[in-house]
Amino acid sequence: MNCLNLRSIVKKGDLSLKKKKVFFGILLALFVILYNFIWIDKTFTMSEGWAQFYNGLLDQGKIPYRDFYFHLPPLNLLNDYIIWKLSFGYFIIYRMWRLAERILIVEIMYYLLIKKVKPSIAFVGCFMGAVFGSATVFDLGGDYNQLQQLLIALIAYTLIKYIENIKIPKKKYGWCIATGIIGGLMFLTKQPLVLASLVCFGIMMVFLWILKIDKNIFRTIFFVVLGASIPLCIAGAYLINNNAIHDFIYQVFQDTGSKGSLYEIVFGRILTTIKNNIFGILSLIFCILSYYMYINQNQIRKNYAFMFGILGGIFGSYYIWNTGDVAKRVILFFLLMTLLVSFLTLNNRYKKIAFPLVICVEFICLIINPKHLAQTIYLDTALFREVPELLTLIFIFFIIWILYDIITKRIKNENYDTHGIIIAFSGLASGYATIMSNGEVGVVPSCGFILFPAFTYLIFKNKTIQNNKYFVLSFNGILVTFFGICLSQKLVSPYSWWGDPIPSYWEKTETVNIKALKGFKFSPLEKKKYEDLNRVIGENTDKGSVIWGFPHTKVFNIFQENYNMNGFVPVEFYDVCADDFAIEEAKLLAKNKPDIVIWQDMPGALEAHEEIYRGGNPLGQRELQKWFSSVKEKDYKLIGQVDNVFVYKLKDGQPITETFIERKSAENITSNYVDPTPEVVDDIELEGLGTIKDPYLISSIEDLEYFRDSVNSGTSFNGQFLKQTANIDLSEINNWDPIGHFESGNFFEGNYNGDGFKIENLKIKKGENNAGLFGQLIGTVENVNLHNCNIKGAYVGGITSQGASTTRIINCLVTGKLEGEGRAGGIADNLGGGSIINCVADVELKGAITSGISGYYQTIVTNCFSNMADGVSIDDGEKITDDTVKKLNDFQKKLDDQELRPLLNKWKTVDGKLIISSD
Repeated sequence: MNCLNLRSIVKKGDLSLKKKKVFFGILLALFVILYNFIWIDKTFTMSEGWAQFYNGLLDQGKIPYRDFYFHLPPLNLLNDYIIWKLSFGYFIIYRMWRLAERILIVEIMYYLLIKKVKPSIAFVGCFMGAVFGSATVFDLGGDYNQLQQLLIALIAYTLIKYIENIKIPKKKYGWCIATGIIGGLMFLTKQPLVLASLVCFGIMMVFLWILKIDKNIFRTIFFVVLGASIPLCIAGAYLINNNAIHDFIYQVFQDTGSKGSLYEIVFGRILTTIKNNIFGILSLIFCILSYYMYINQNQIRKNYAFMFGILGGIFGSYYIWNTGDVAKRVILFFLLMTLLVSFLTLNNRYKKIAFPLVICVEFICLIINPKHLAQTIYLDTALFREVPELLTLIFIFFIIWILYDIITKRIKNENYDTHGIIIAFSGLASGYATIMSNGEVGVVPSCGFILFPAFTYLIFKNKTIQNNKYFVLSFNGILVTFFGICLSQKLVSPYSWWGDPIPSYWEKTETVNIKALKGFKFSPLEKKKYEDLNRVIGENTDKGSVIWGFPHTKVFNIFQENYNMNGFVPVEFYDVCADDFAIEEAKLLAKNKPDIVIWQDMPGALEAHEEIYRGGNPLGQRELQKWFSSVKEKDYKLIGQVDNVFVYKLKDGQPITETFIERKSAENITSNYVDPTPEVVDDIELEGLGTIKDPYLISSIEDLEYFRDSVNSGTSFNGQFLKQTANIDLSEINNWDPIGHFESGNFFEGNYNGDGFKIENLKIKKGENNAGLFGQLIGTVENVNLHNCNIKGAYVGGITSQGASTTRIINCLVTGKLEGEGRAGGIADNLGGGSIINCVADVELKGAITSGISGYYQTIVTNCFSNMADGVSIDDGEKITDDTVKKLNDFQKKLDDQELRPLLNKWKTVDGKLIISSD
């Protein structure tokens, strides 16, 4: 009887655990759906449509690699082709399929975690993995990056099944073949995924062999290779049969120049990542030692655990605090969230639902008090930038954990946690694949789908830790902090990739009359961009027209169902198309001009990619820019413009039936070719090399005068960088000679960064024709504090009198008196299509025509403020008020987020006056 009762109790316990696993599995899917629907139907960008355009080419019978350029292996084409066909031409359905793919990833990881981790903890780890996985400024609900995460999750699943059946040969080798099939699919998905998986899982198999976990390792490898050959043979047969195999090998594996050298891709970025996180690594080492000492159940070792924990905390605090003011906000927000989670966790009634409850509380708070709270937390990406930092540290954690765990288990002769080893190597492969393809140092958050659940498993696989309520509450407090940050980003600015920032959740009030976009919400400006420009394109084309978008605009082709090409490369974006193909594409387009050109103006994007991927050398896309610049005025007519999107029609004798131009003075800056080759500057008597990393330094009056005289004698500093390092008082100079003269043709064409330091008491008295700190400026000036100037001339501007379409004045301040016989502008007089961005003028003006910011209307003025503002003229900017400093810093962060240039200095108020900080 007692035995029967005992069995009954065991069965009830098992049933209860199964129910918990199912409950949290369902809850996980619901939470992922809820979180994604914050933005998934409100975020559509000009950079979409690539996959759909490739699909259109396939429908025409064209073969990839042979008939059109494709930089990725073919599985991406097949995956997108199937999903798009099942979407019936609607992007919103396409998003739903991608969301289903996302849910599949987190559910696979959840299944792997609940083998040793409580369902509630597995739920937390996998849900936050989904949150982190979408924590990028370019997440659109899924793409080939997400597909590679799915394949890593699947290969982790098959490898664990292989280990579980290692003593049953038939099942073991069946799972080896399954692992090989997924490995073959990886080979057909993305190059970094192939390399990362070979390195990580190859090392793992060597470990399994050395540790004698699998004594028949070579037979295992044989079956893995056998499985891999299945998809590879199918793809190879298709490519060989269509005479595309050689083109495939060259475009995908030999011509890798679009991402940099092979050494840089495989080794350079990961070594730099480790080097740049040395204090974080030391913190991790001590924390791991503390962790293992604590779970050892030995009081002496627990004392050591406390000591190592303190050391880890010291190094970790230094690492975090060294990131600047952002760290203080992170810590403050973390403490608030931890207090809330602590209260709930320590209360038995709410203990098990503490994390989901606080997540819901945050979500409700952001909905009830939306804009202010979300913008306060998000802080225009400042806190959000900590997400990849966290995931990069977790990636490094896997390296340390694997080495430590294997070595200590070997020394102690203990059983290895093969389940943990596989999950750790899966997390390692996930992060390593994104490091290879990332232009910057560190992992891309899209790896969070695998990386964070794997991290959660390794932390909580020990029951001592699972049952330590203080450890659990601290863990949950940190996650709630980051959830608030990520959620705020999705509400405030879910997407801001290269010149295409998406308005906030609350601005999405419109729908558009385009079939493919049914189900999406747009801002009023976005409605114009898609609906009006699409109408203009449709009225001025027919089925035989060629619509060409640069550098990546293909959405209008999809709307018009037009897949015609005059070239070979469908998408010429800077890190997608290799140089030799871009150069050849320019020749093809010169011979066969497209009927419609859609040019998205993204100043700085091309230069940034040159700096990241070419070490500052020109990209092949410069030839495309050069071609269009040479024919734009002669052969094309502007028929459409909204924001930074310009539509041109070929002058082919056919009438223009409709136009829509939002702003006639808008300038398409990047369609004007400027020779990017840095000027060879010999014998410059300034400290530094003139590069972005080692600029020429301006530290005194003498340095500034030397710089001015060099420009005025013919040195343009084209492609060179200068940086001011101290305040400079010009009161001893009675009549400043401006830098660059319109009449002589000697102009500054480089980048001058004032770094927030002052240039004071500049005086020009004799009435220069073009008077200002600069007389004629072609390049970029940023972070300049021009204080108490007194300038007289014919055409006067504080920073510069004259400019050109390439001129950019960013984050500058001018105070003082300006008097122009003709015109006077607080920042500049006439930039001829150039831009003044995020600047302030607090000035006294005299002249026939005066404006607080720009003296002449042919200047693009964005987020500028002056004491002359009257709420009417854009050239006066906005009125200076108490919240101007916040508006300036908010906008500055948005510019930083687009990564168009080095970080700009912050604004602050000193004695009631605005100033650019030099801190």
